[in-house]
Amino acid sequence: MGFTAHFDSDSSTVIVDNAANCCICNNKEIYISEITKMNPTKKLTVSTAGGEKAPIGYGDVCWKWSDDEGRVHEHILKDVLYFPESPVNILGVTQWAIQNDDKEGTYITTKAEYLILVWNFGKSQGRFTHPASILPKMPINEGSSACKTFYSAFMSKLPTKSTSRFCLASEMDMPLDGKDKD
Repeated sequence: MGFTAHFDSDSSTVIVDNAANCCICNNKEIYISEITKMNPTKKLTVSTAGGEKAPIGYGDVCWKWSDDEGRVHEHILKDVLYFPESPVNILGVTQWAIQNDDKEGTYITTKAEYLILVWNFGKSQGRFTHPASILPKMPINEGSSACKTFYSAFMSKLPTKSTSRFCLASEMDMPLDGKDKD
């Protein structure tokens, strides 16, 4: 009997916020463009629960997420503020809608236990359940590259004789109670 499991080791989360007038990212690795340093004379700050902070810079990011049908959508967001100390990434829905020239077709509906994000001129939507924090979080950039790397490293340490691997596989197929199936 075959068994397949998906281990998401790569994803981040983003807070989906219809009141934010900008997008924020705290992970430099997600930027697909150079991060442009902020002009020190502009005195741009962002007010958060932790107080007012100034971003280090801005650039373009690539965030991917799945819709309700399981299709992965890739989105390039422009001029996303880089805040390495931010505890969260933020998708400012209004800013993103303006950037995509989709002011009527991009929006969120927030309920007590979930949110529905609609985009692509109303053609795509995703429902995302709120975690215990009740913040409207959405997973982005899901994947398993870290799990695959670990698996490859683990498998490279196993004996290479097929009989040794067969014994390992046989032990793994045993019932959890340790009793034979006879």
